[in-house]
Formats: sequence, C-alpha cells, structure tokens
Amino acid sequence: MSTLPFSPSAASVRTPPAWLDALRPDDELAASAYENTPAHLRALLKSAVAFYFHLWGEAPAEETRRVRSSAAGFAWARAESPVSWTLAVLDPAHASPARLLAALLPAVLAGVEPVLIVCPDHPPLPVQSVALELAGLENLYVVPTAARSAGPSLSDLVRELATRGEGRLLLFPTEQSRFAPAFRTLRETARALRLRLWQDTPAPRLALLADADEASALADRLRWAHGDAVQEAVSPEARPDRRGFDAWYAVRPDVFEEAATDFPSLLFGPGLEACWLHERLTPAFFRVARHAVRLHP
Repeated sequence: MSTLPFSPSAASVRTPPAWLDALRPDDELAASAYENTPAHLRALLKSAVAFYFHLWGEAPAEETRRVRSSAAGFAWARAESPVSWTLAVLDPAHASPARLLAALLPAVLAGVEPVLIVCPDHPPLPVQSVALELAGLENLYVVPTAARSAGPSLSDLVRELATRGEGRLLLFPTEQSRFAPAFRTLRETARALRLRLWQDTPAPRLALLADADEASALADRLRWAHGDAVQEAVSPEARPDRRGFDAWYAVRPDVFEEAATDFPSLLFGPGLEACWLHERLTPAFFRVARHAVRLHP
C-alpha cells in the first residue's frame, strides 16, 4: 500500500543557548522571595497552576493522523507538535503573577521545551520569582539591554532562537514600558522574522463581588496576585456592567449559581484569586500542525 511522503519534524534543540547561563539571577533571590511569601498566598498560585493542568491537561509531544478514502478520493496526514521554543520577556516591574502564569502554563502544557523567561537589566519582582518557582519554570535570565552591555541583545536572542525552528514570543510590559525601546524593538524583530507574538495588556479592571467587611481581605489577595489591576468593590446583590470589567472575583460560592447565564468572560470564586485566562491564549497557540495531502484513487 502506498504511503504519503510525510513524517513529523525532527526534535529541535531543547536546551537554552549556552551564553545565557552566565545571566541567571542569584538563587538566593528566589529562595528569599519564596521564604518571605506567606503560605496562604503561595497556595493561591498553587491552585492556579493546578487549575490550568485540570483545564487543559498535558498534550502529547507528537500527534499524527492519517486518512485514506477511496470514496472521497483523498489521502492526507496531519501531524501536530509543540513549537521549538517560547521566549517570555518580562519587565522587571511587572507585578501580576496571575497573568504571567496564565500565559506560561499553556506553553508548558503544550509540551514546549525550552520555555525561557528573560528580564531586561534587573531580576523580576519577588512575587514573580515565587510564581516561576511554583510552576517549575527554572530558565530565568537577566539580559542587559544594548545600552548597558556590548553582549547579545534581546533581539539577538530572538534571532538565535528563530534558527532552531518555529517559536513564540510573549511580552509582559508595564503600562509605562509598553512603548519603551526594548519592547518596541522586540515587536519589530518579531515582524521581521514573521514570528507569532502575544503581549500582555496591563492594568485590567477587576470587580470584587463582596460585602464591605469581605472586600478588604479580597482586595489584598487580588492586589498581591494582580499587581497593577484596577479594582472596584461591588455588592454581591448587584451585578456590575460586564463591559466595564475584565473579570469578576467573588467571595460567595452561590454567585456561580445566580450568574449561571449572566456573567462576563471571567468569573472566579474563593481560593482562585490568582487565576486568570487570556483570551485565545491556550496550548493550541504553542503548537503547530503540518499537513500532507494527495489524490487517492
């Protein structure tokens, strides 16, 4: 029986570029950040990571399907695999571990290796170090910008990674840095390389569905998990305008029953204050499909 001239691509190099090793931040910074984070806050991040594993599961490294149909007159094959690499560029002042994990875990669950996180010039905030530690993401580096070093730039790193195969670039600027030269240059590099890029949107609006005596504690947890987000407390009996908020966070479990047919795109309950979902950013974004098609008599 004839077969299609098709086979999955060879495995790409899965180790980070060797020159990055010298740019790892001091391990003591991550250890100190972890030890100084209260257990109940670490638990919020652990719940978020567990939720993503539950929601998406882990994709197989390679999936191949072959179909031959004499009745239809076609034979085809489809192979799906993770991209060769993912690079996340994190502004050191970015303060939302919730949004960071919600973007990186889909890459992990898609089977991407390596997933690299780089910060321009300075290590990330302690809260981000804790998030990366709990997610098992160890490829963290501090890369000097061109103005500070004669070594490889962030754009040089992107170009080097692009030689390994198709990848993804994730940008995490702050409101202040989204149009800064470093991020602007990365966007230009991605366009030149025809590289798929995703960028975090700073300062989302959160609705806190809580009574006055509950709102303070909820606001503290959300402030820790979402950093720059804009919060507004709303009575649980009221329903905020869905168009005015990016997500709701509720204290009472019954909100889910009451809002079963009337809730915004994101509604999270107690214990899930560190959860987030980025629209259209799922494990599928980090996988590629290849097709081979021919006529089949």
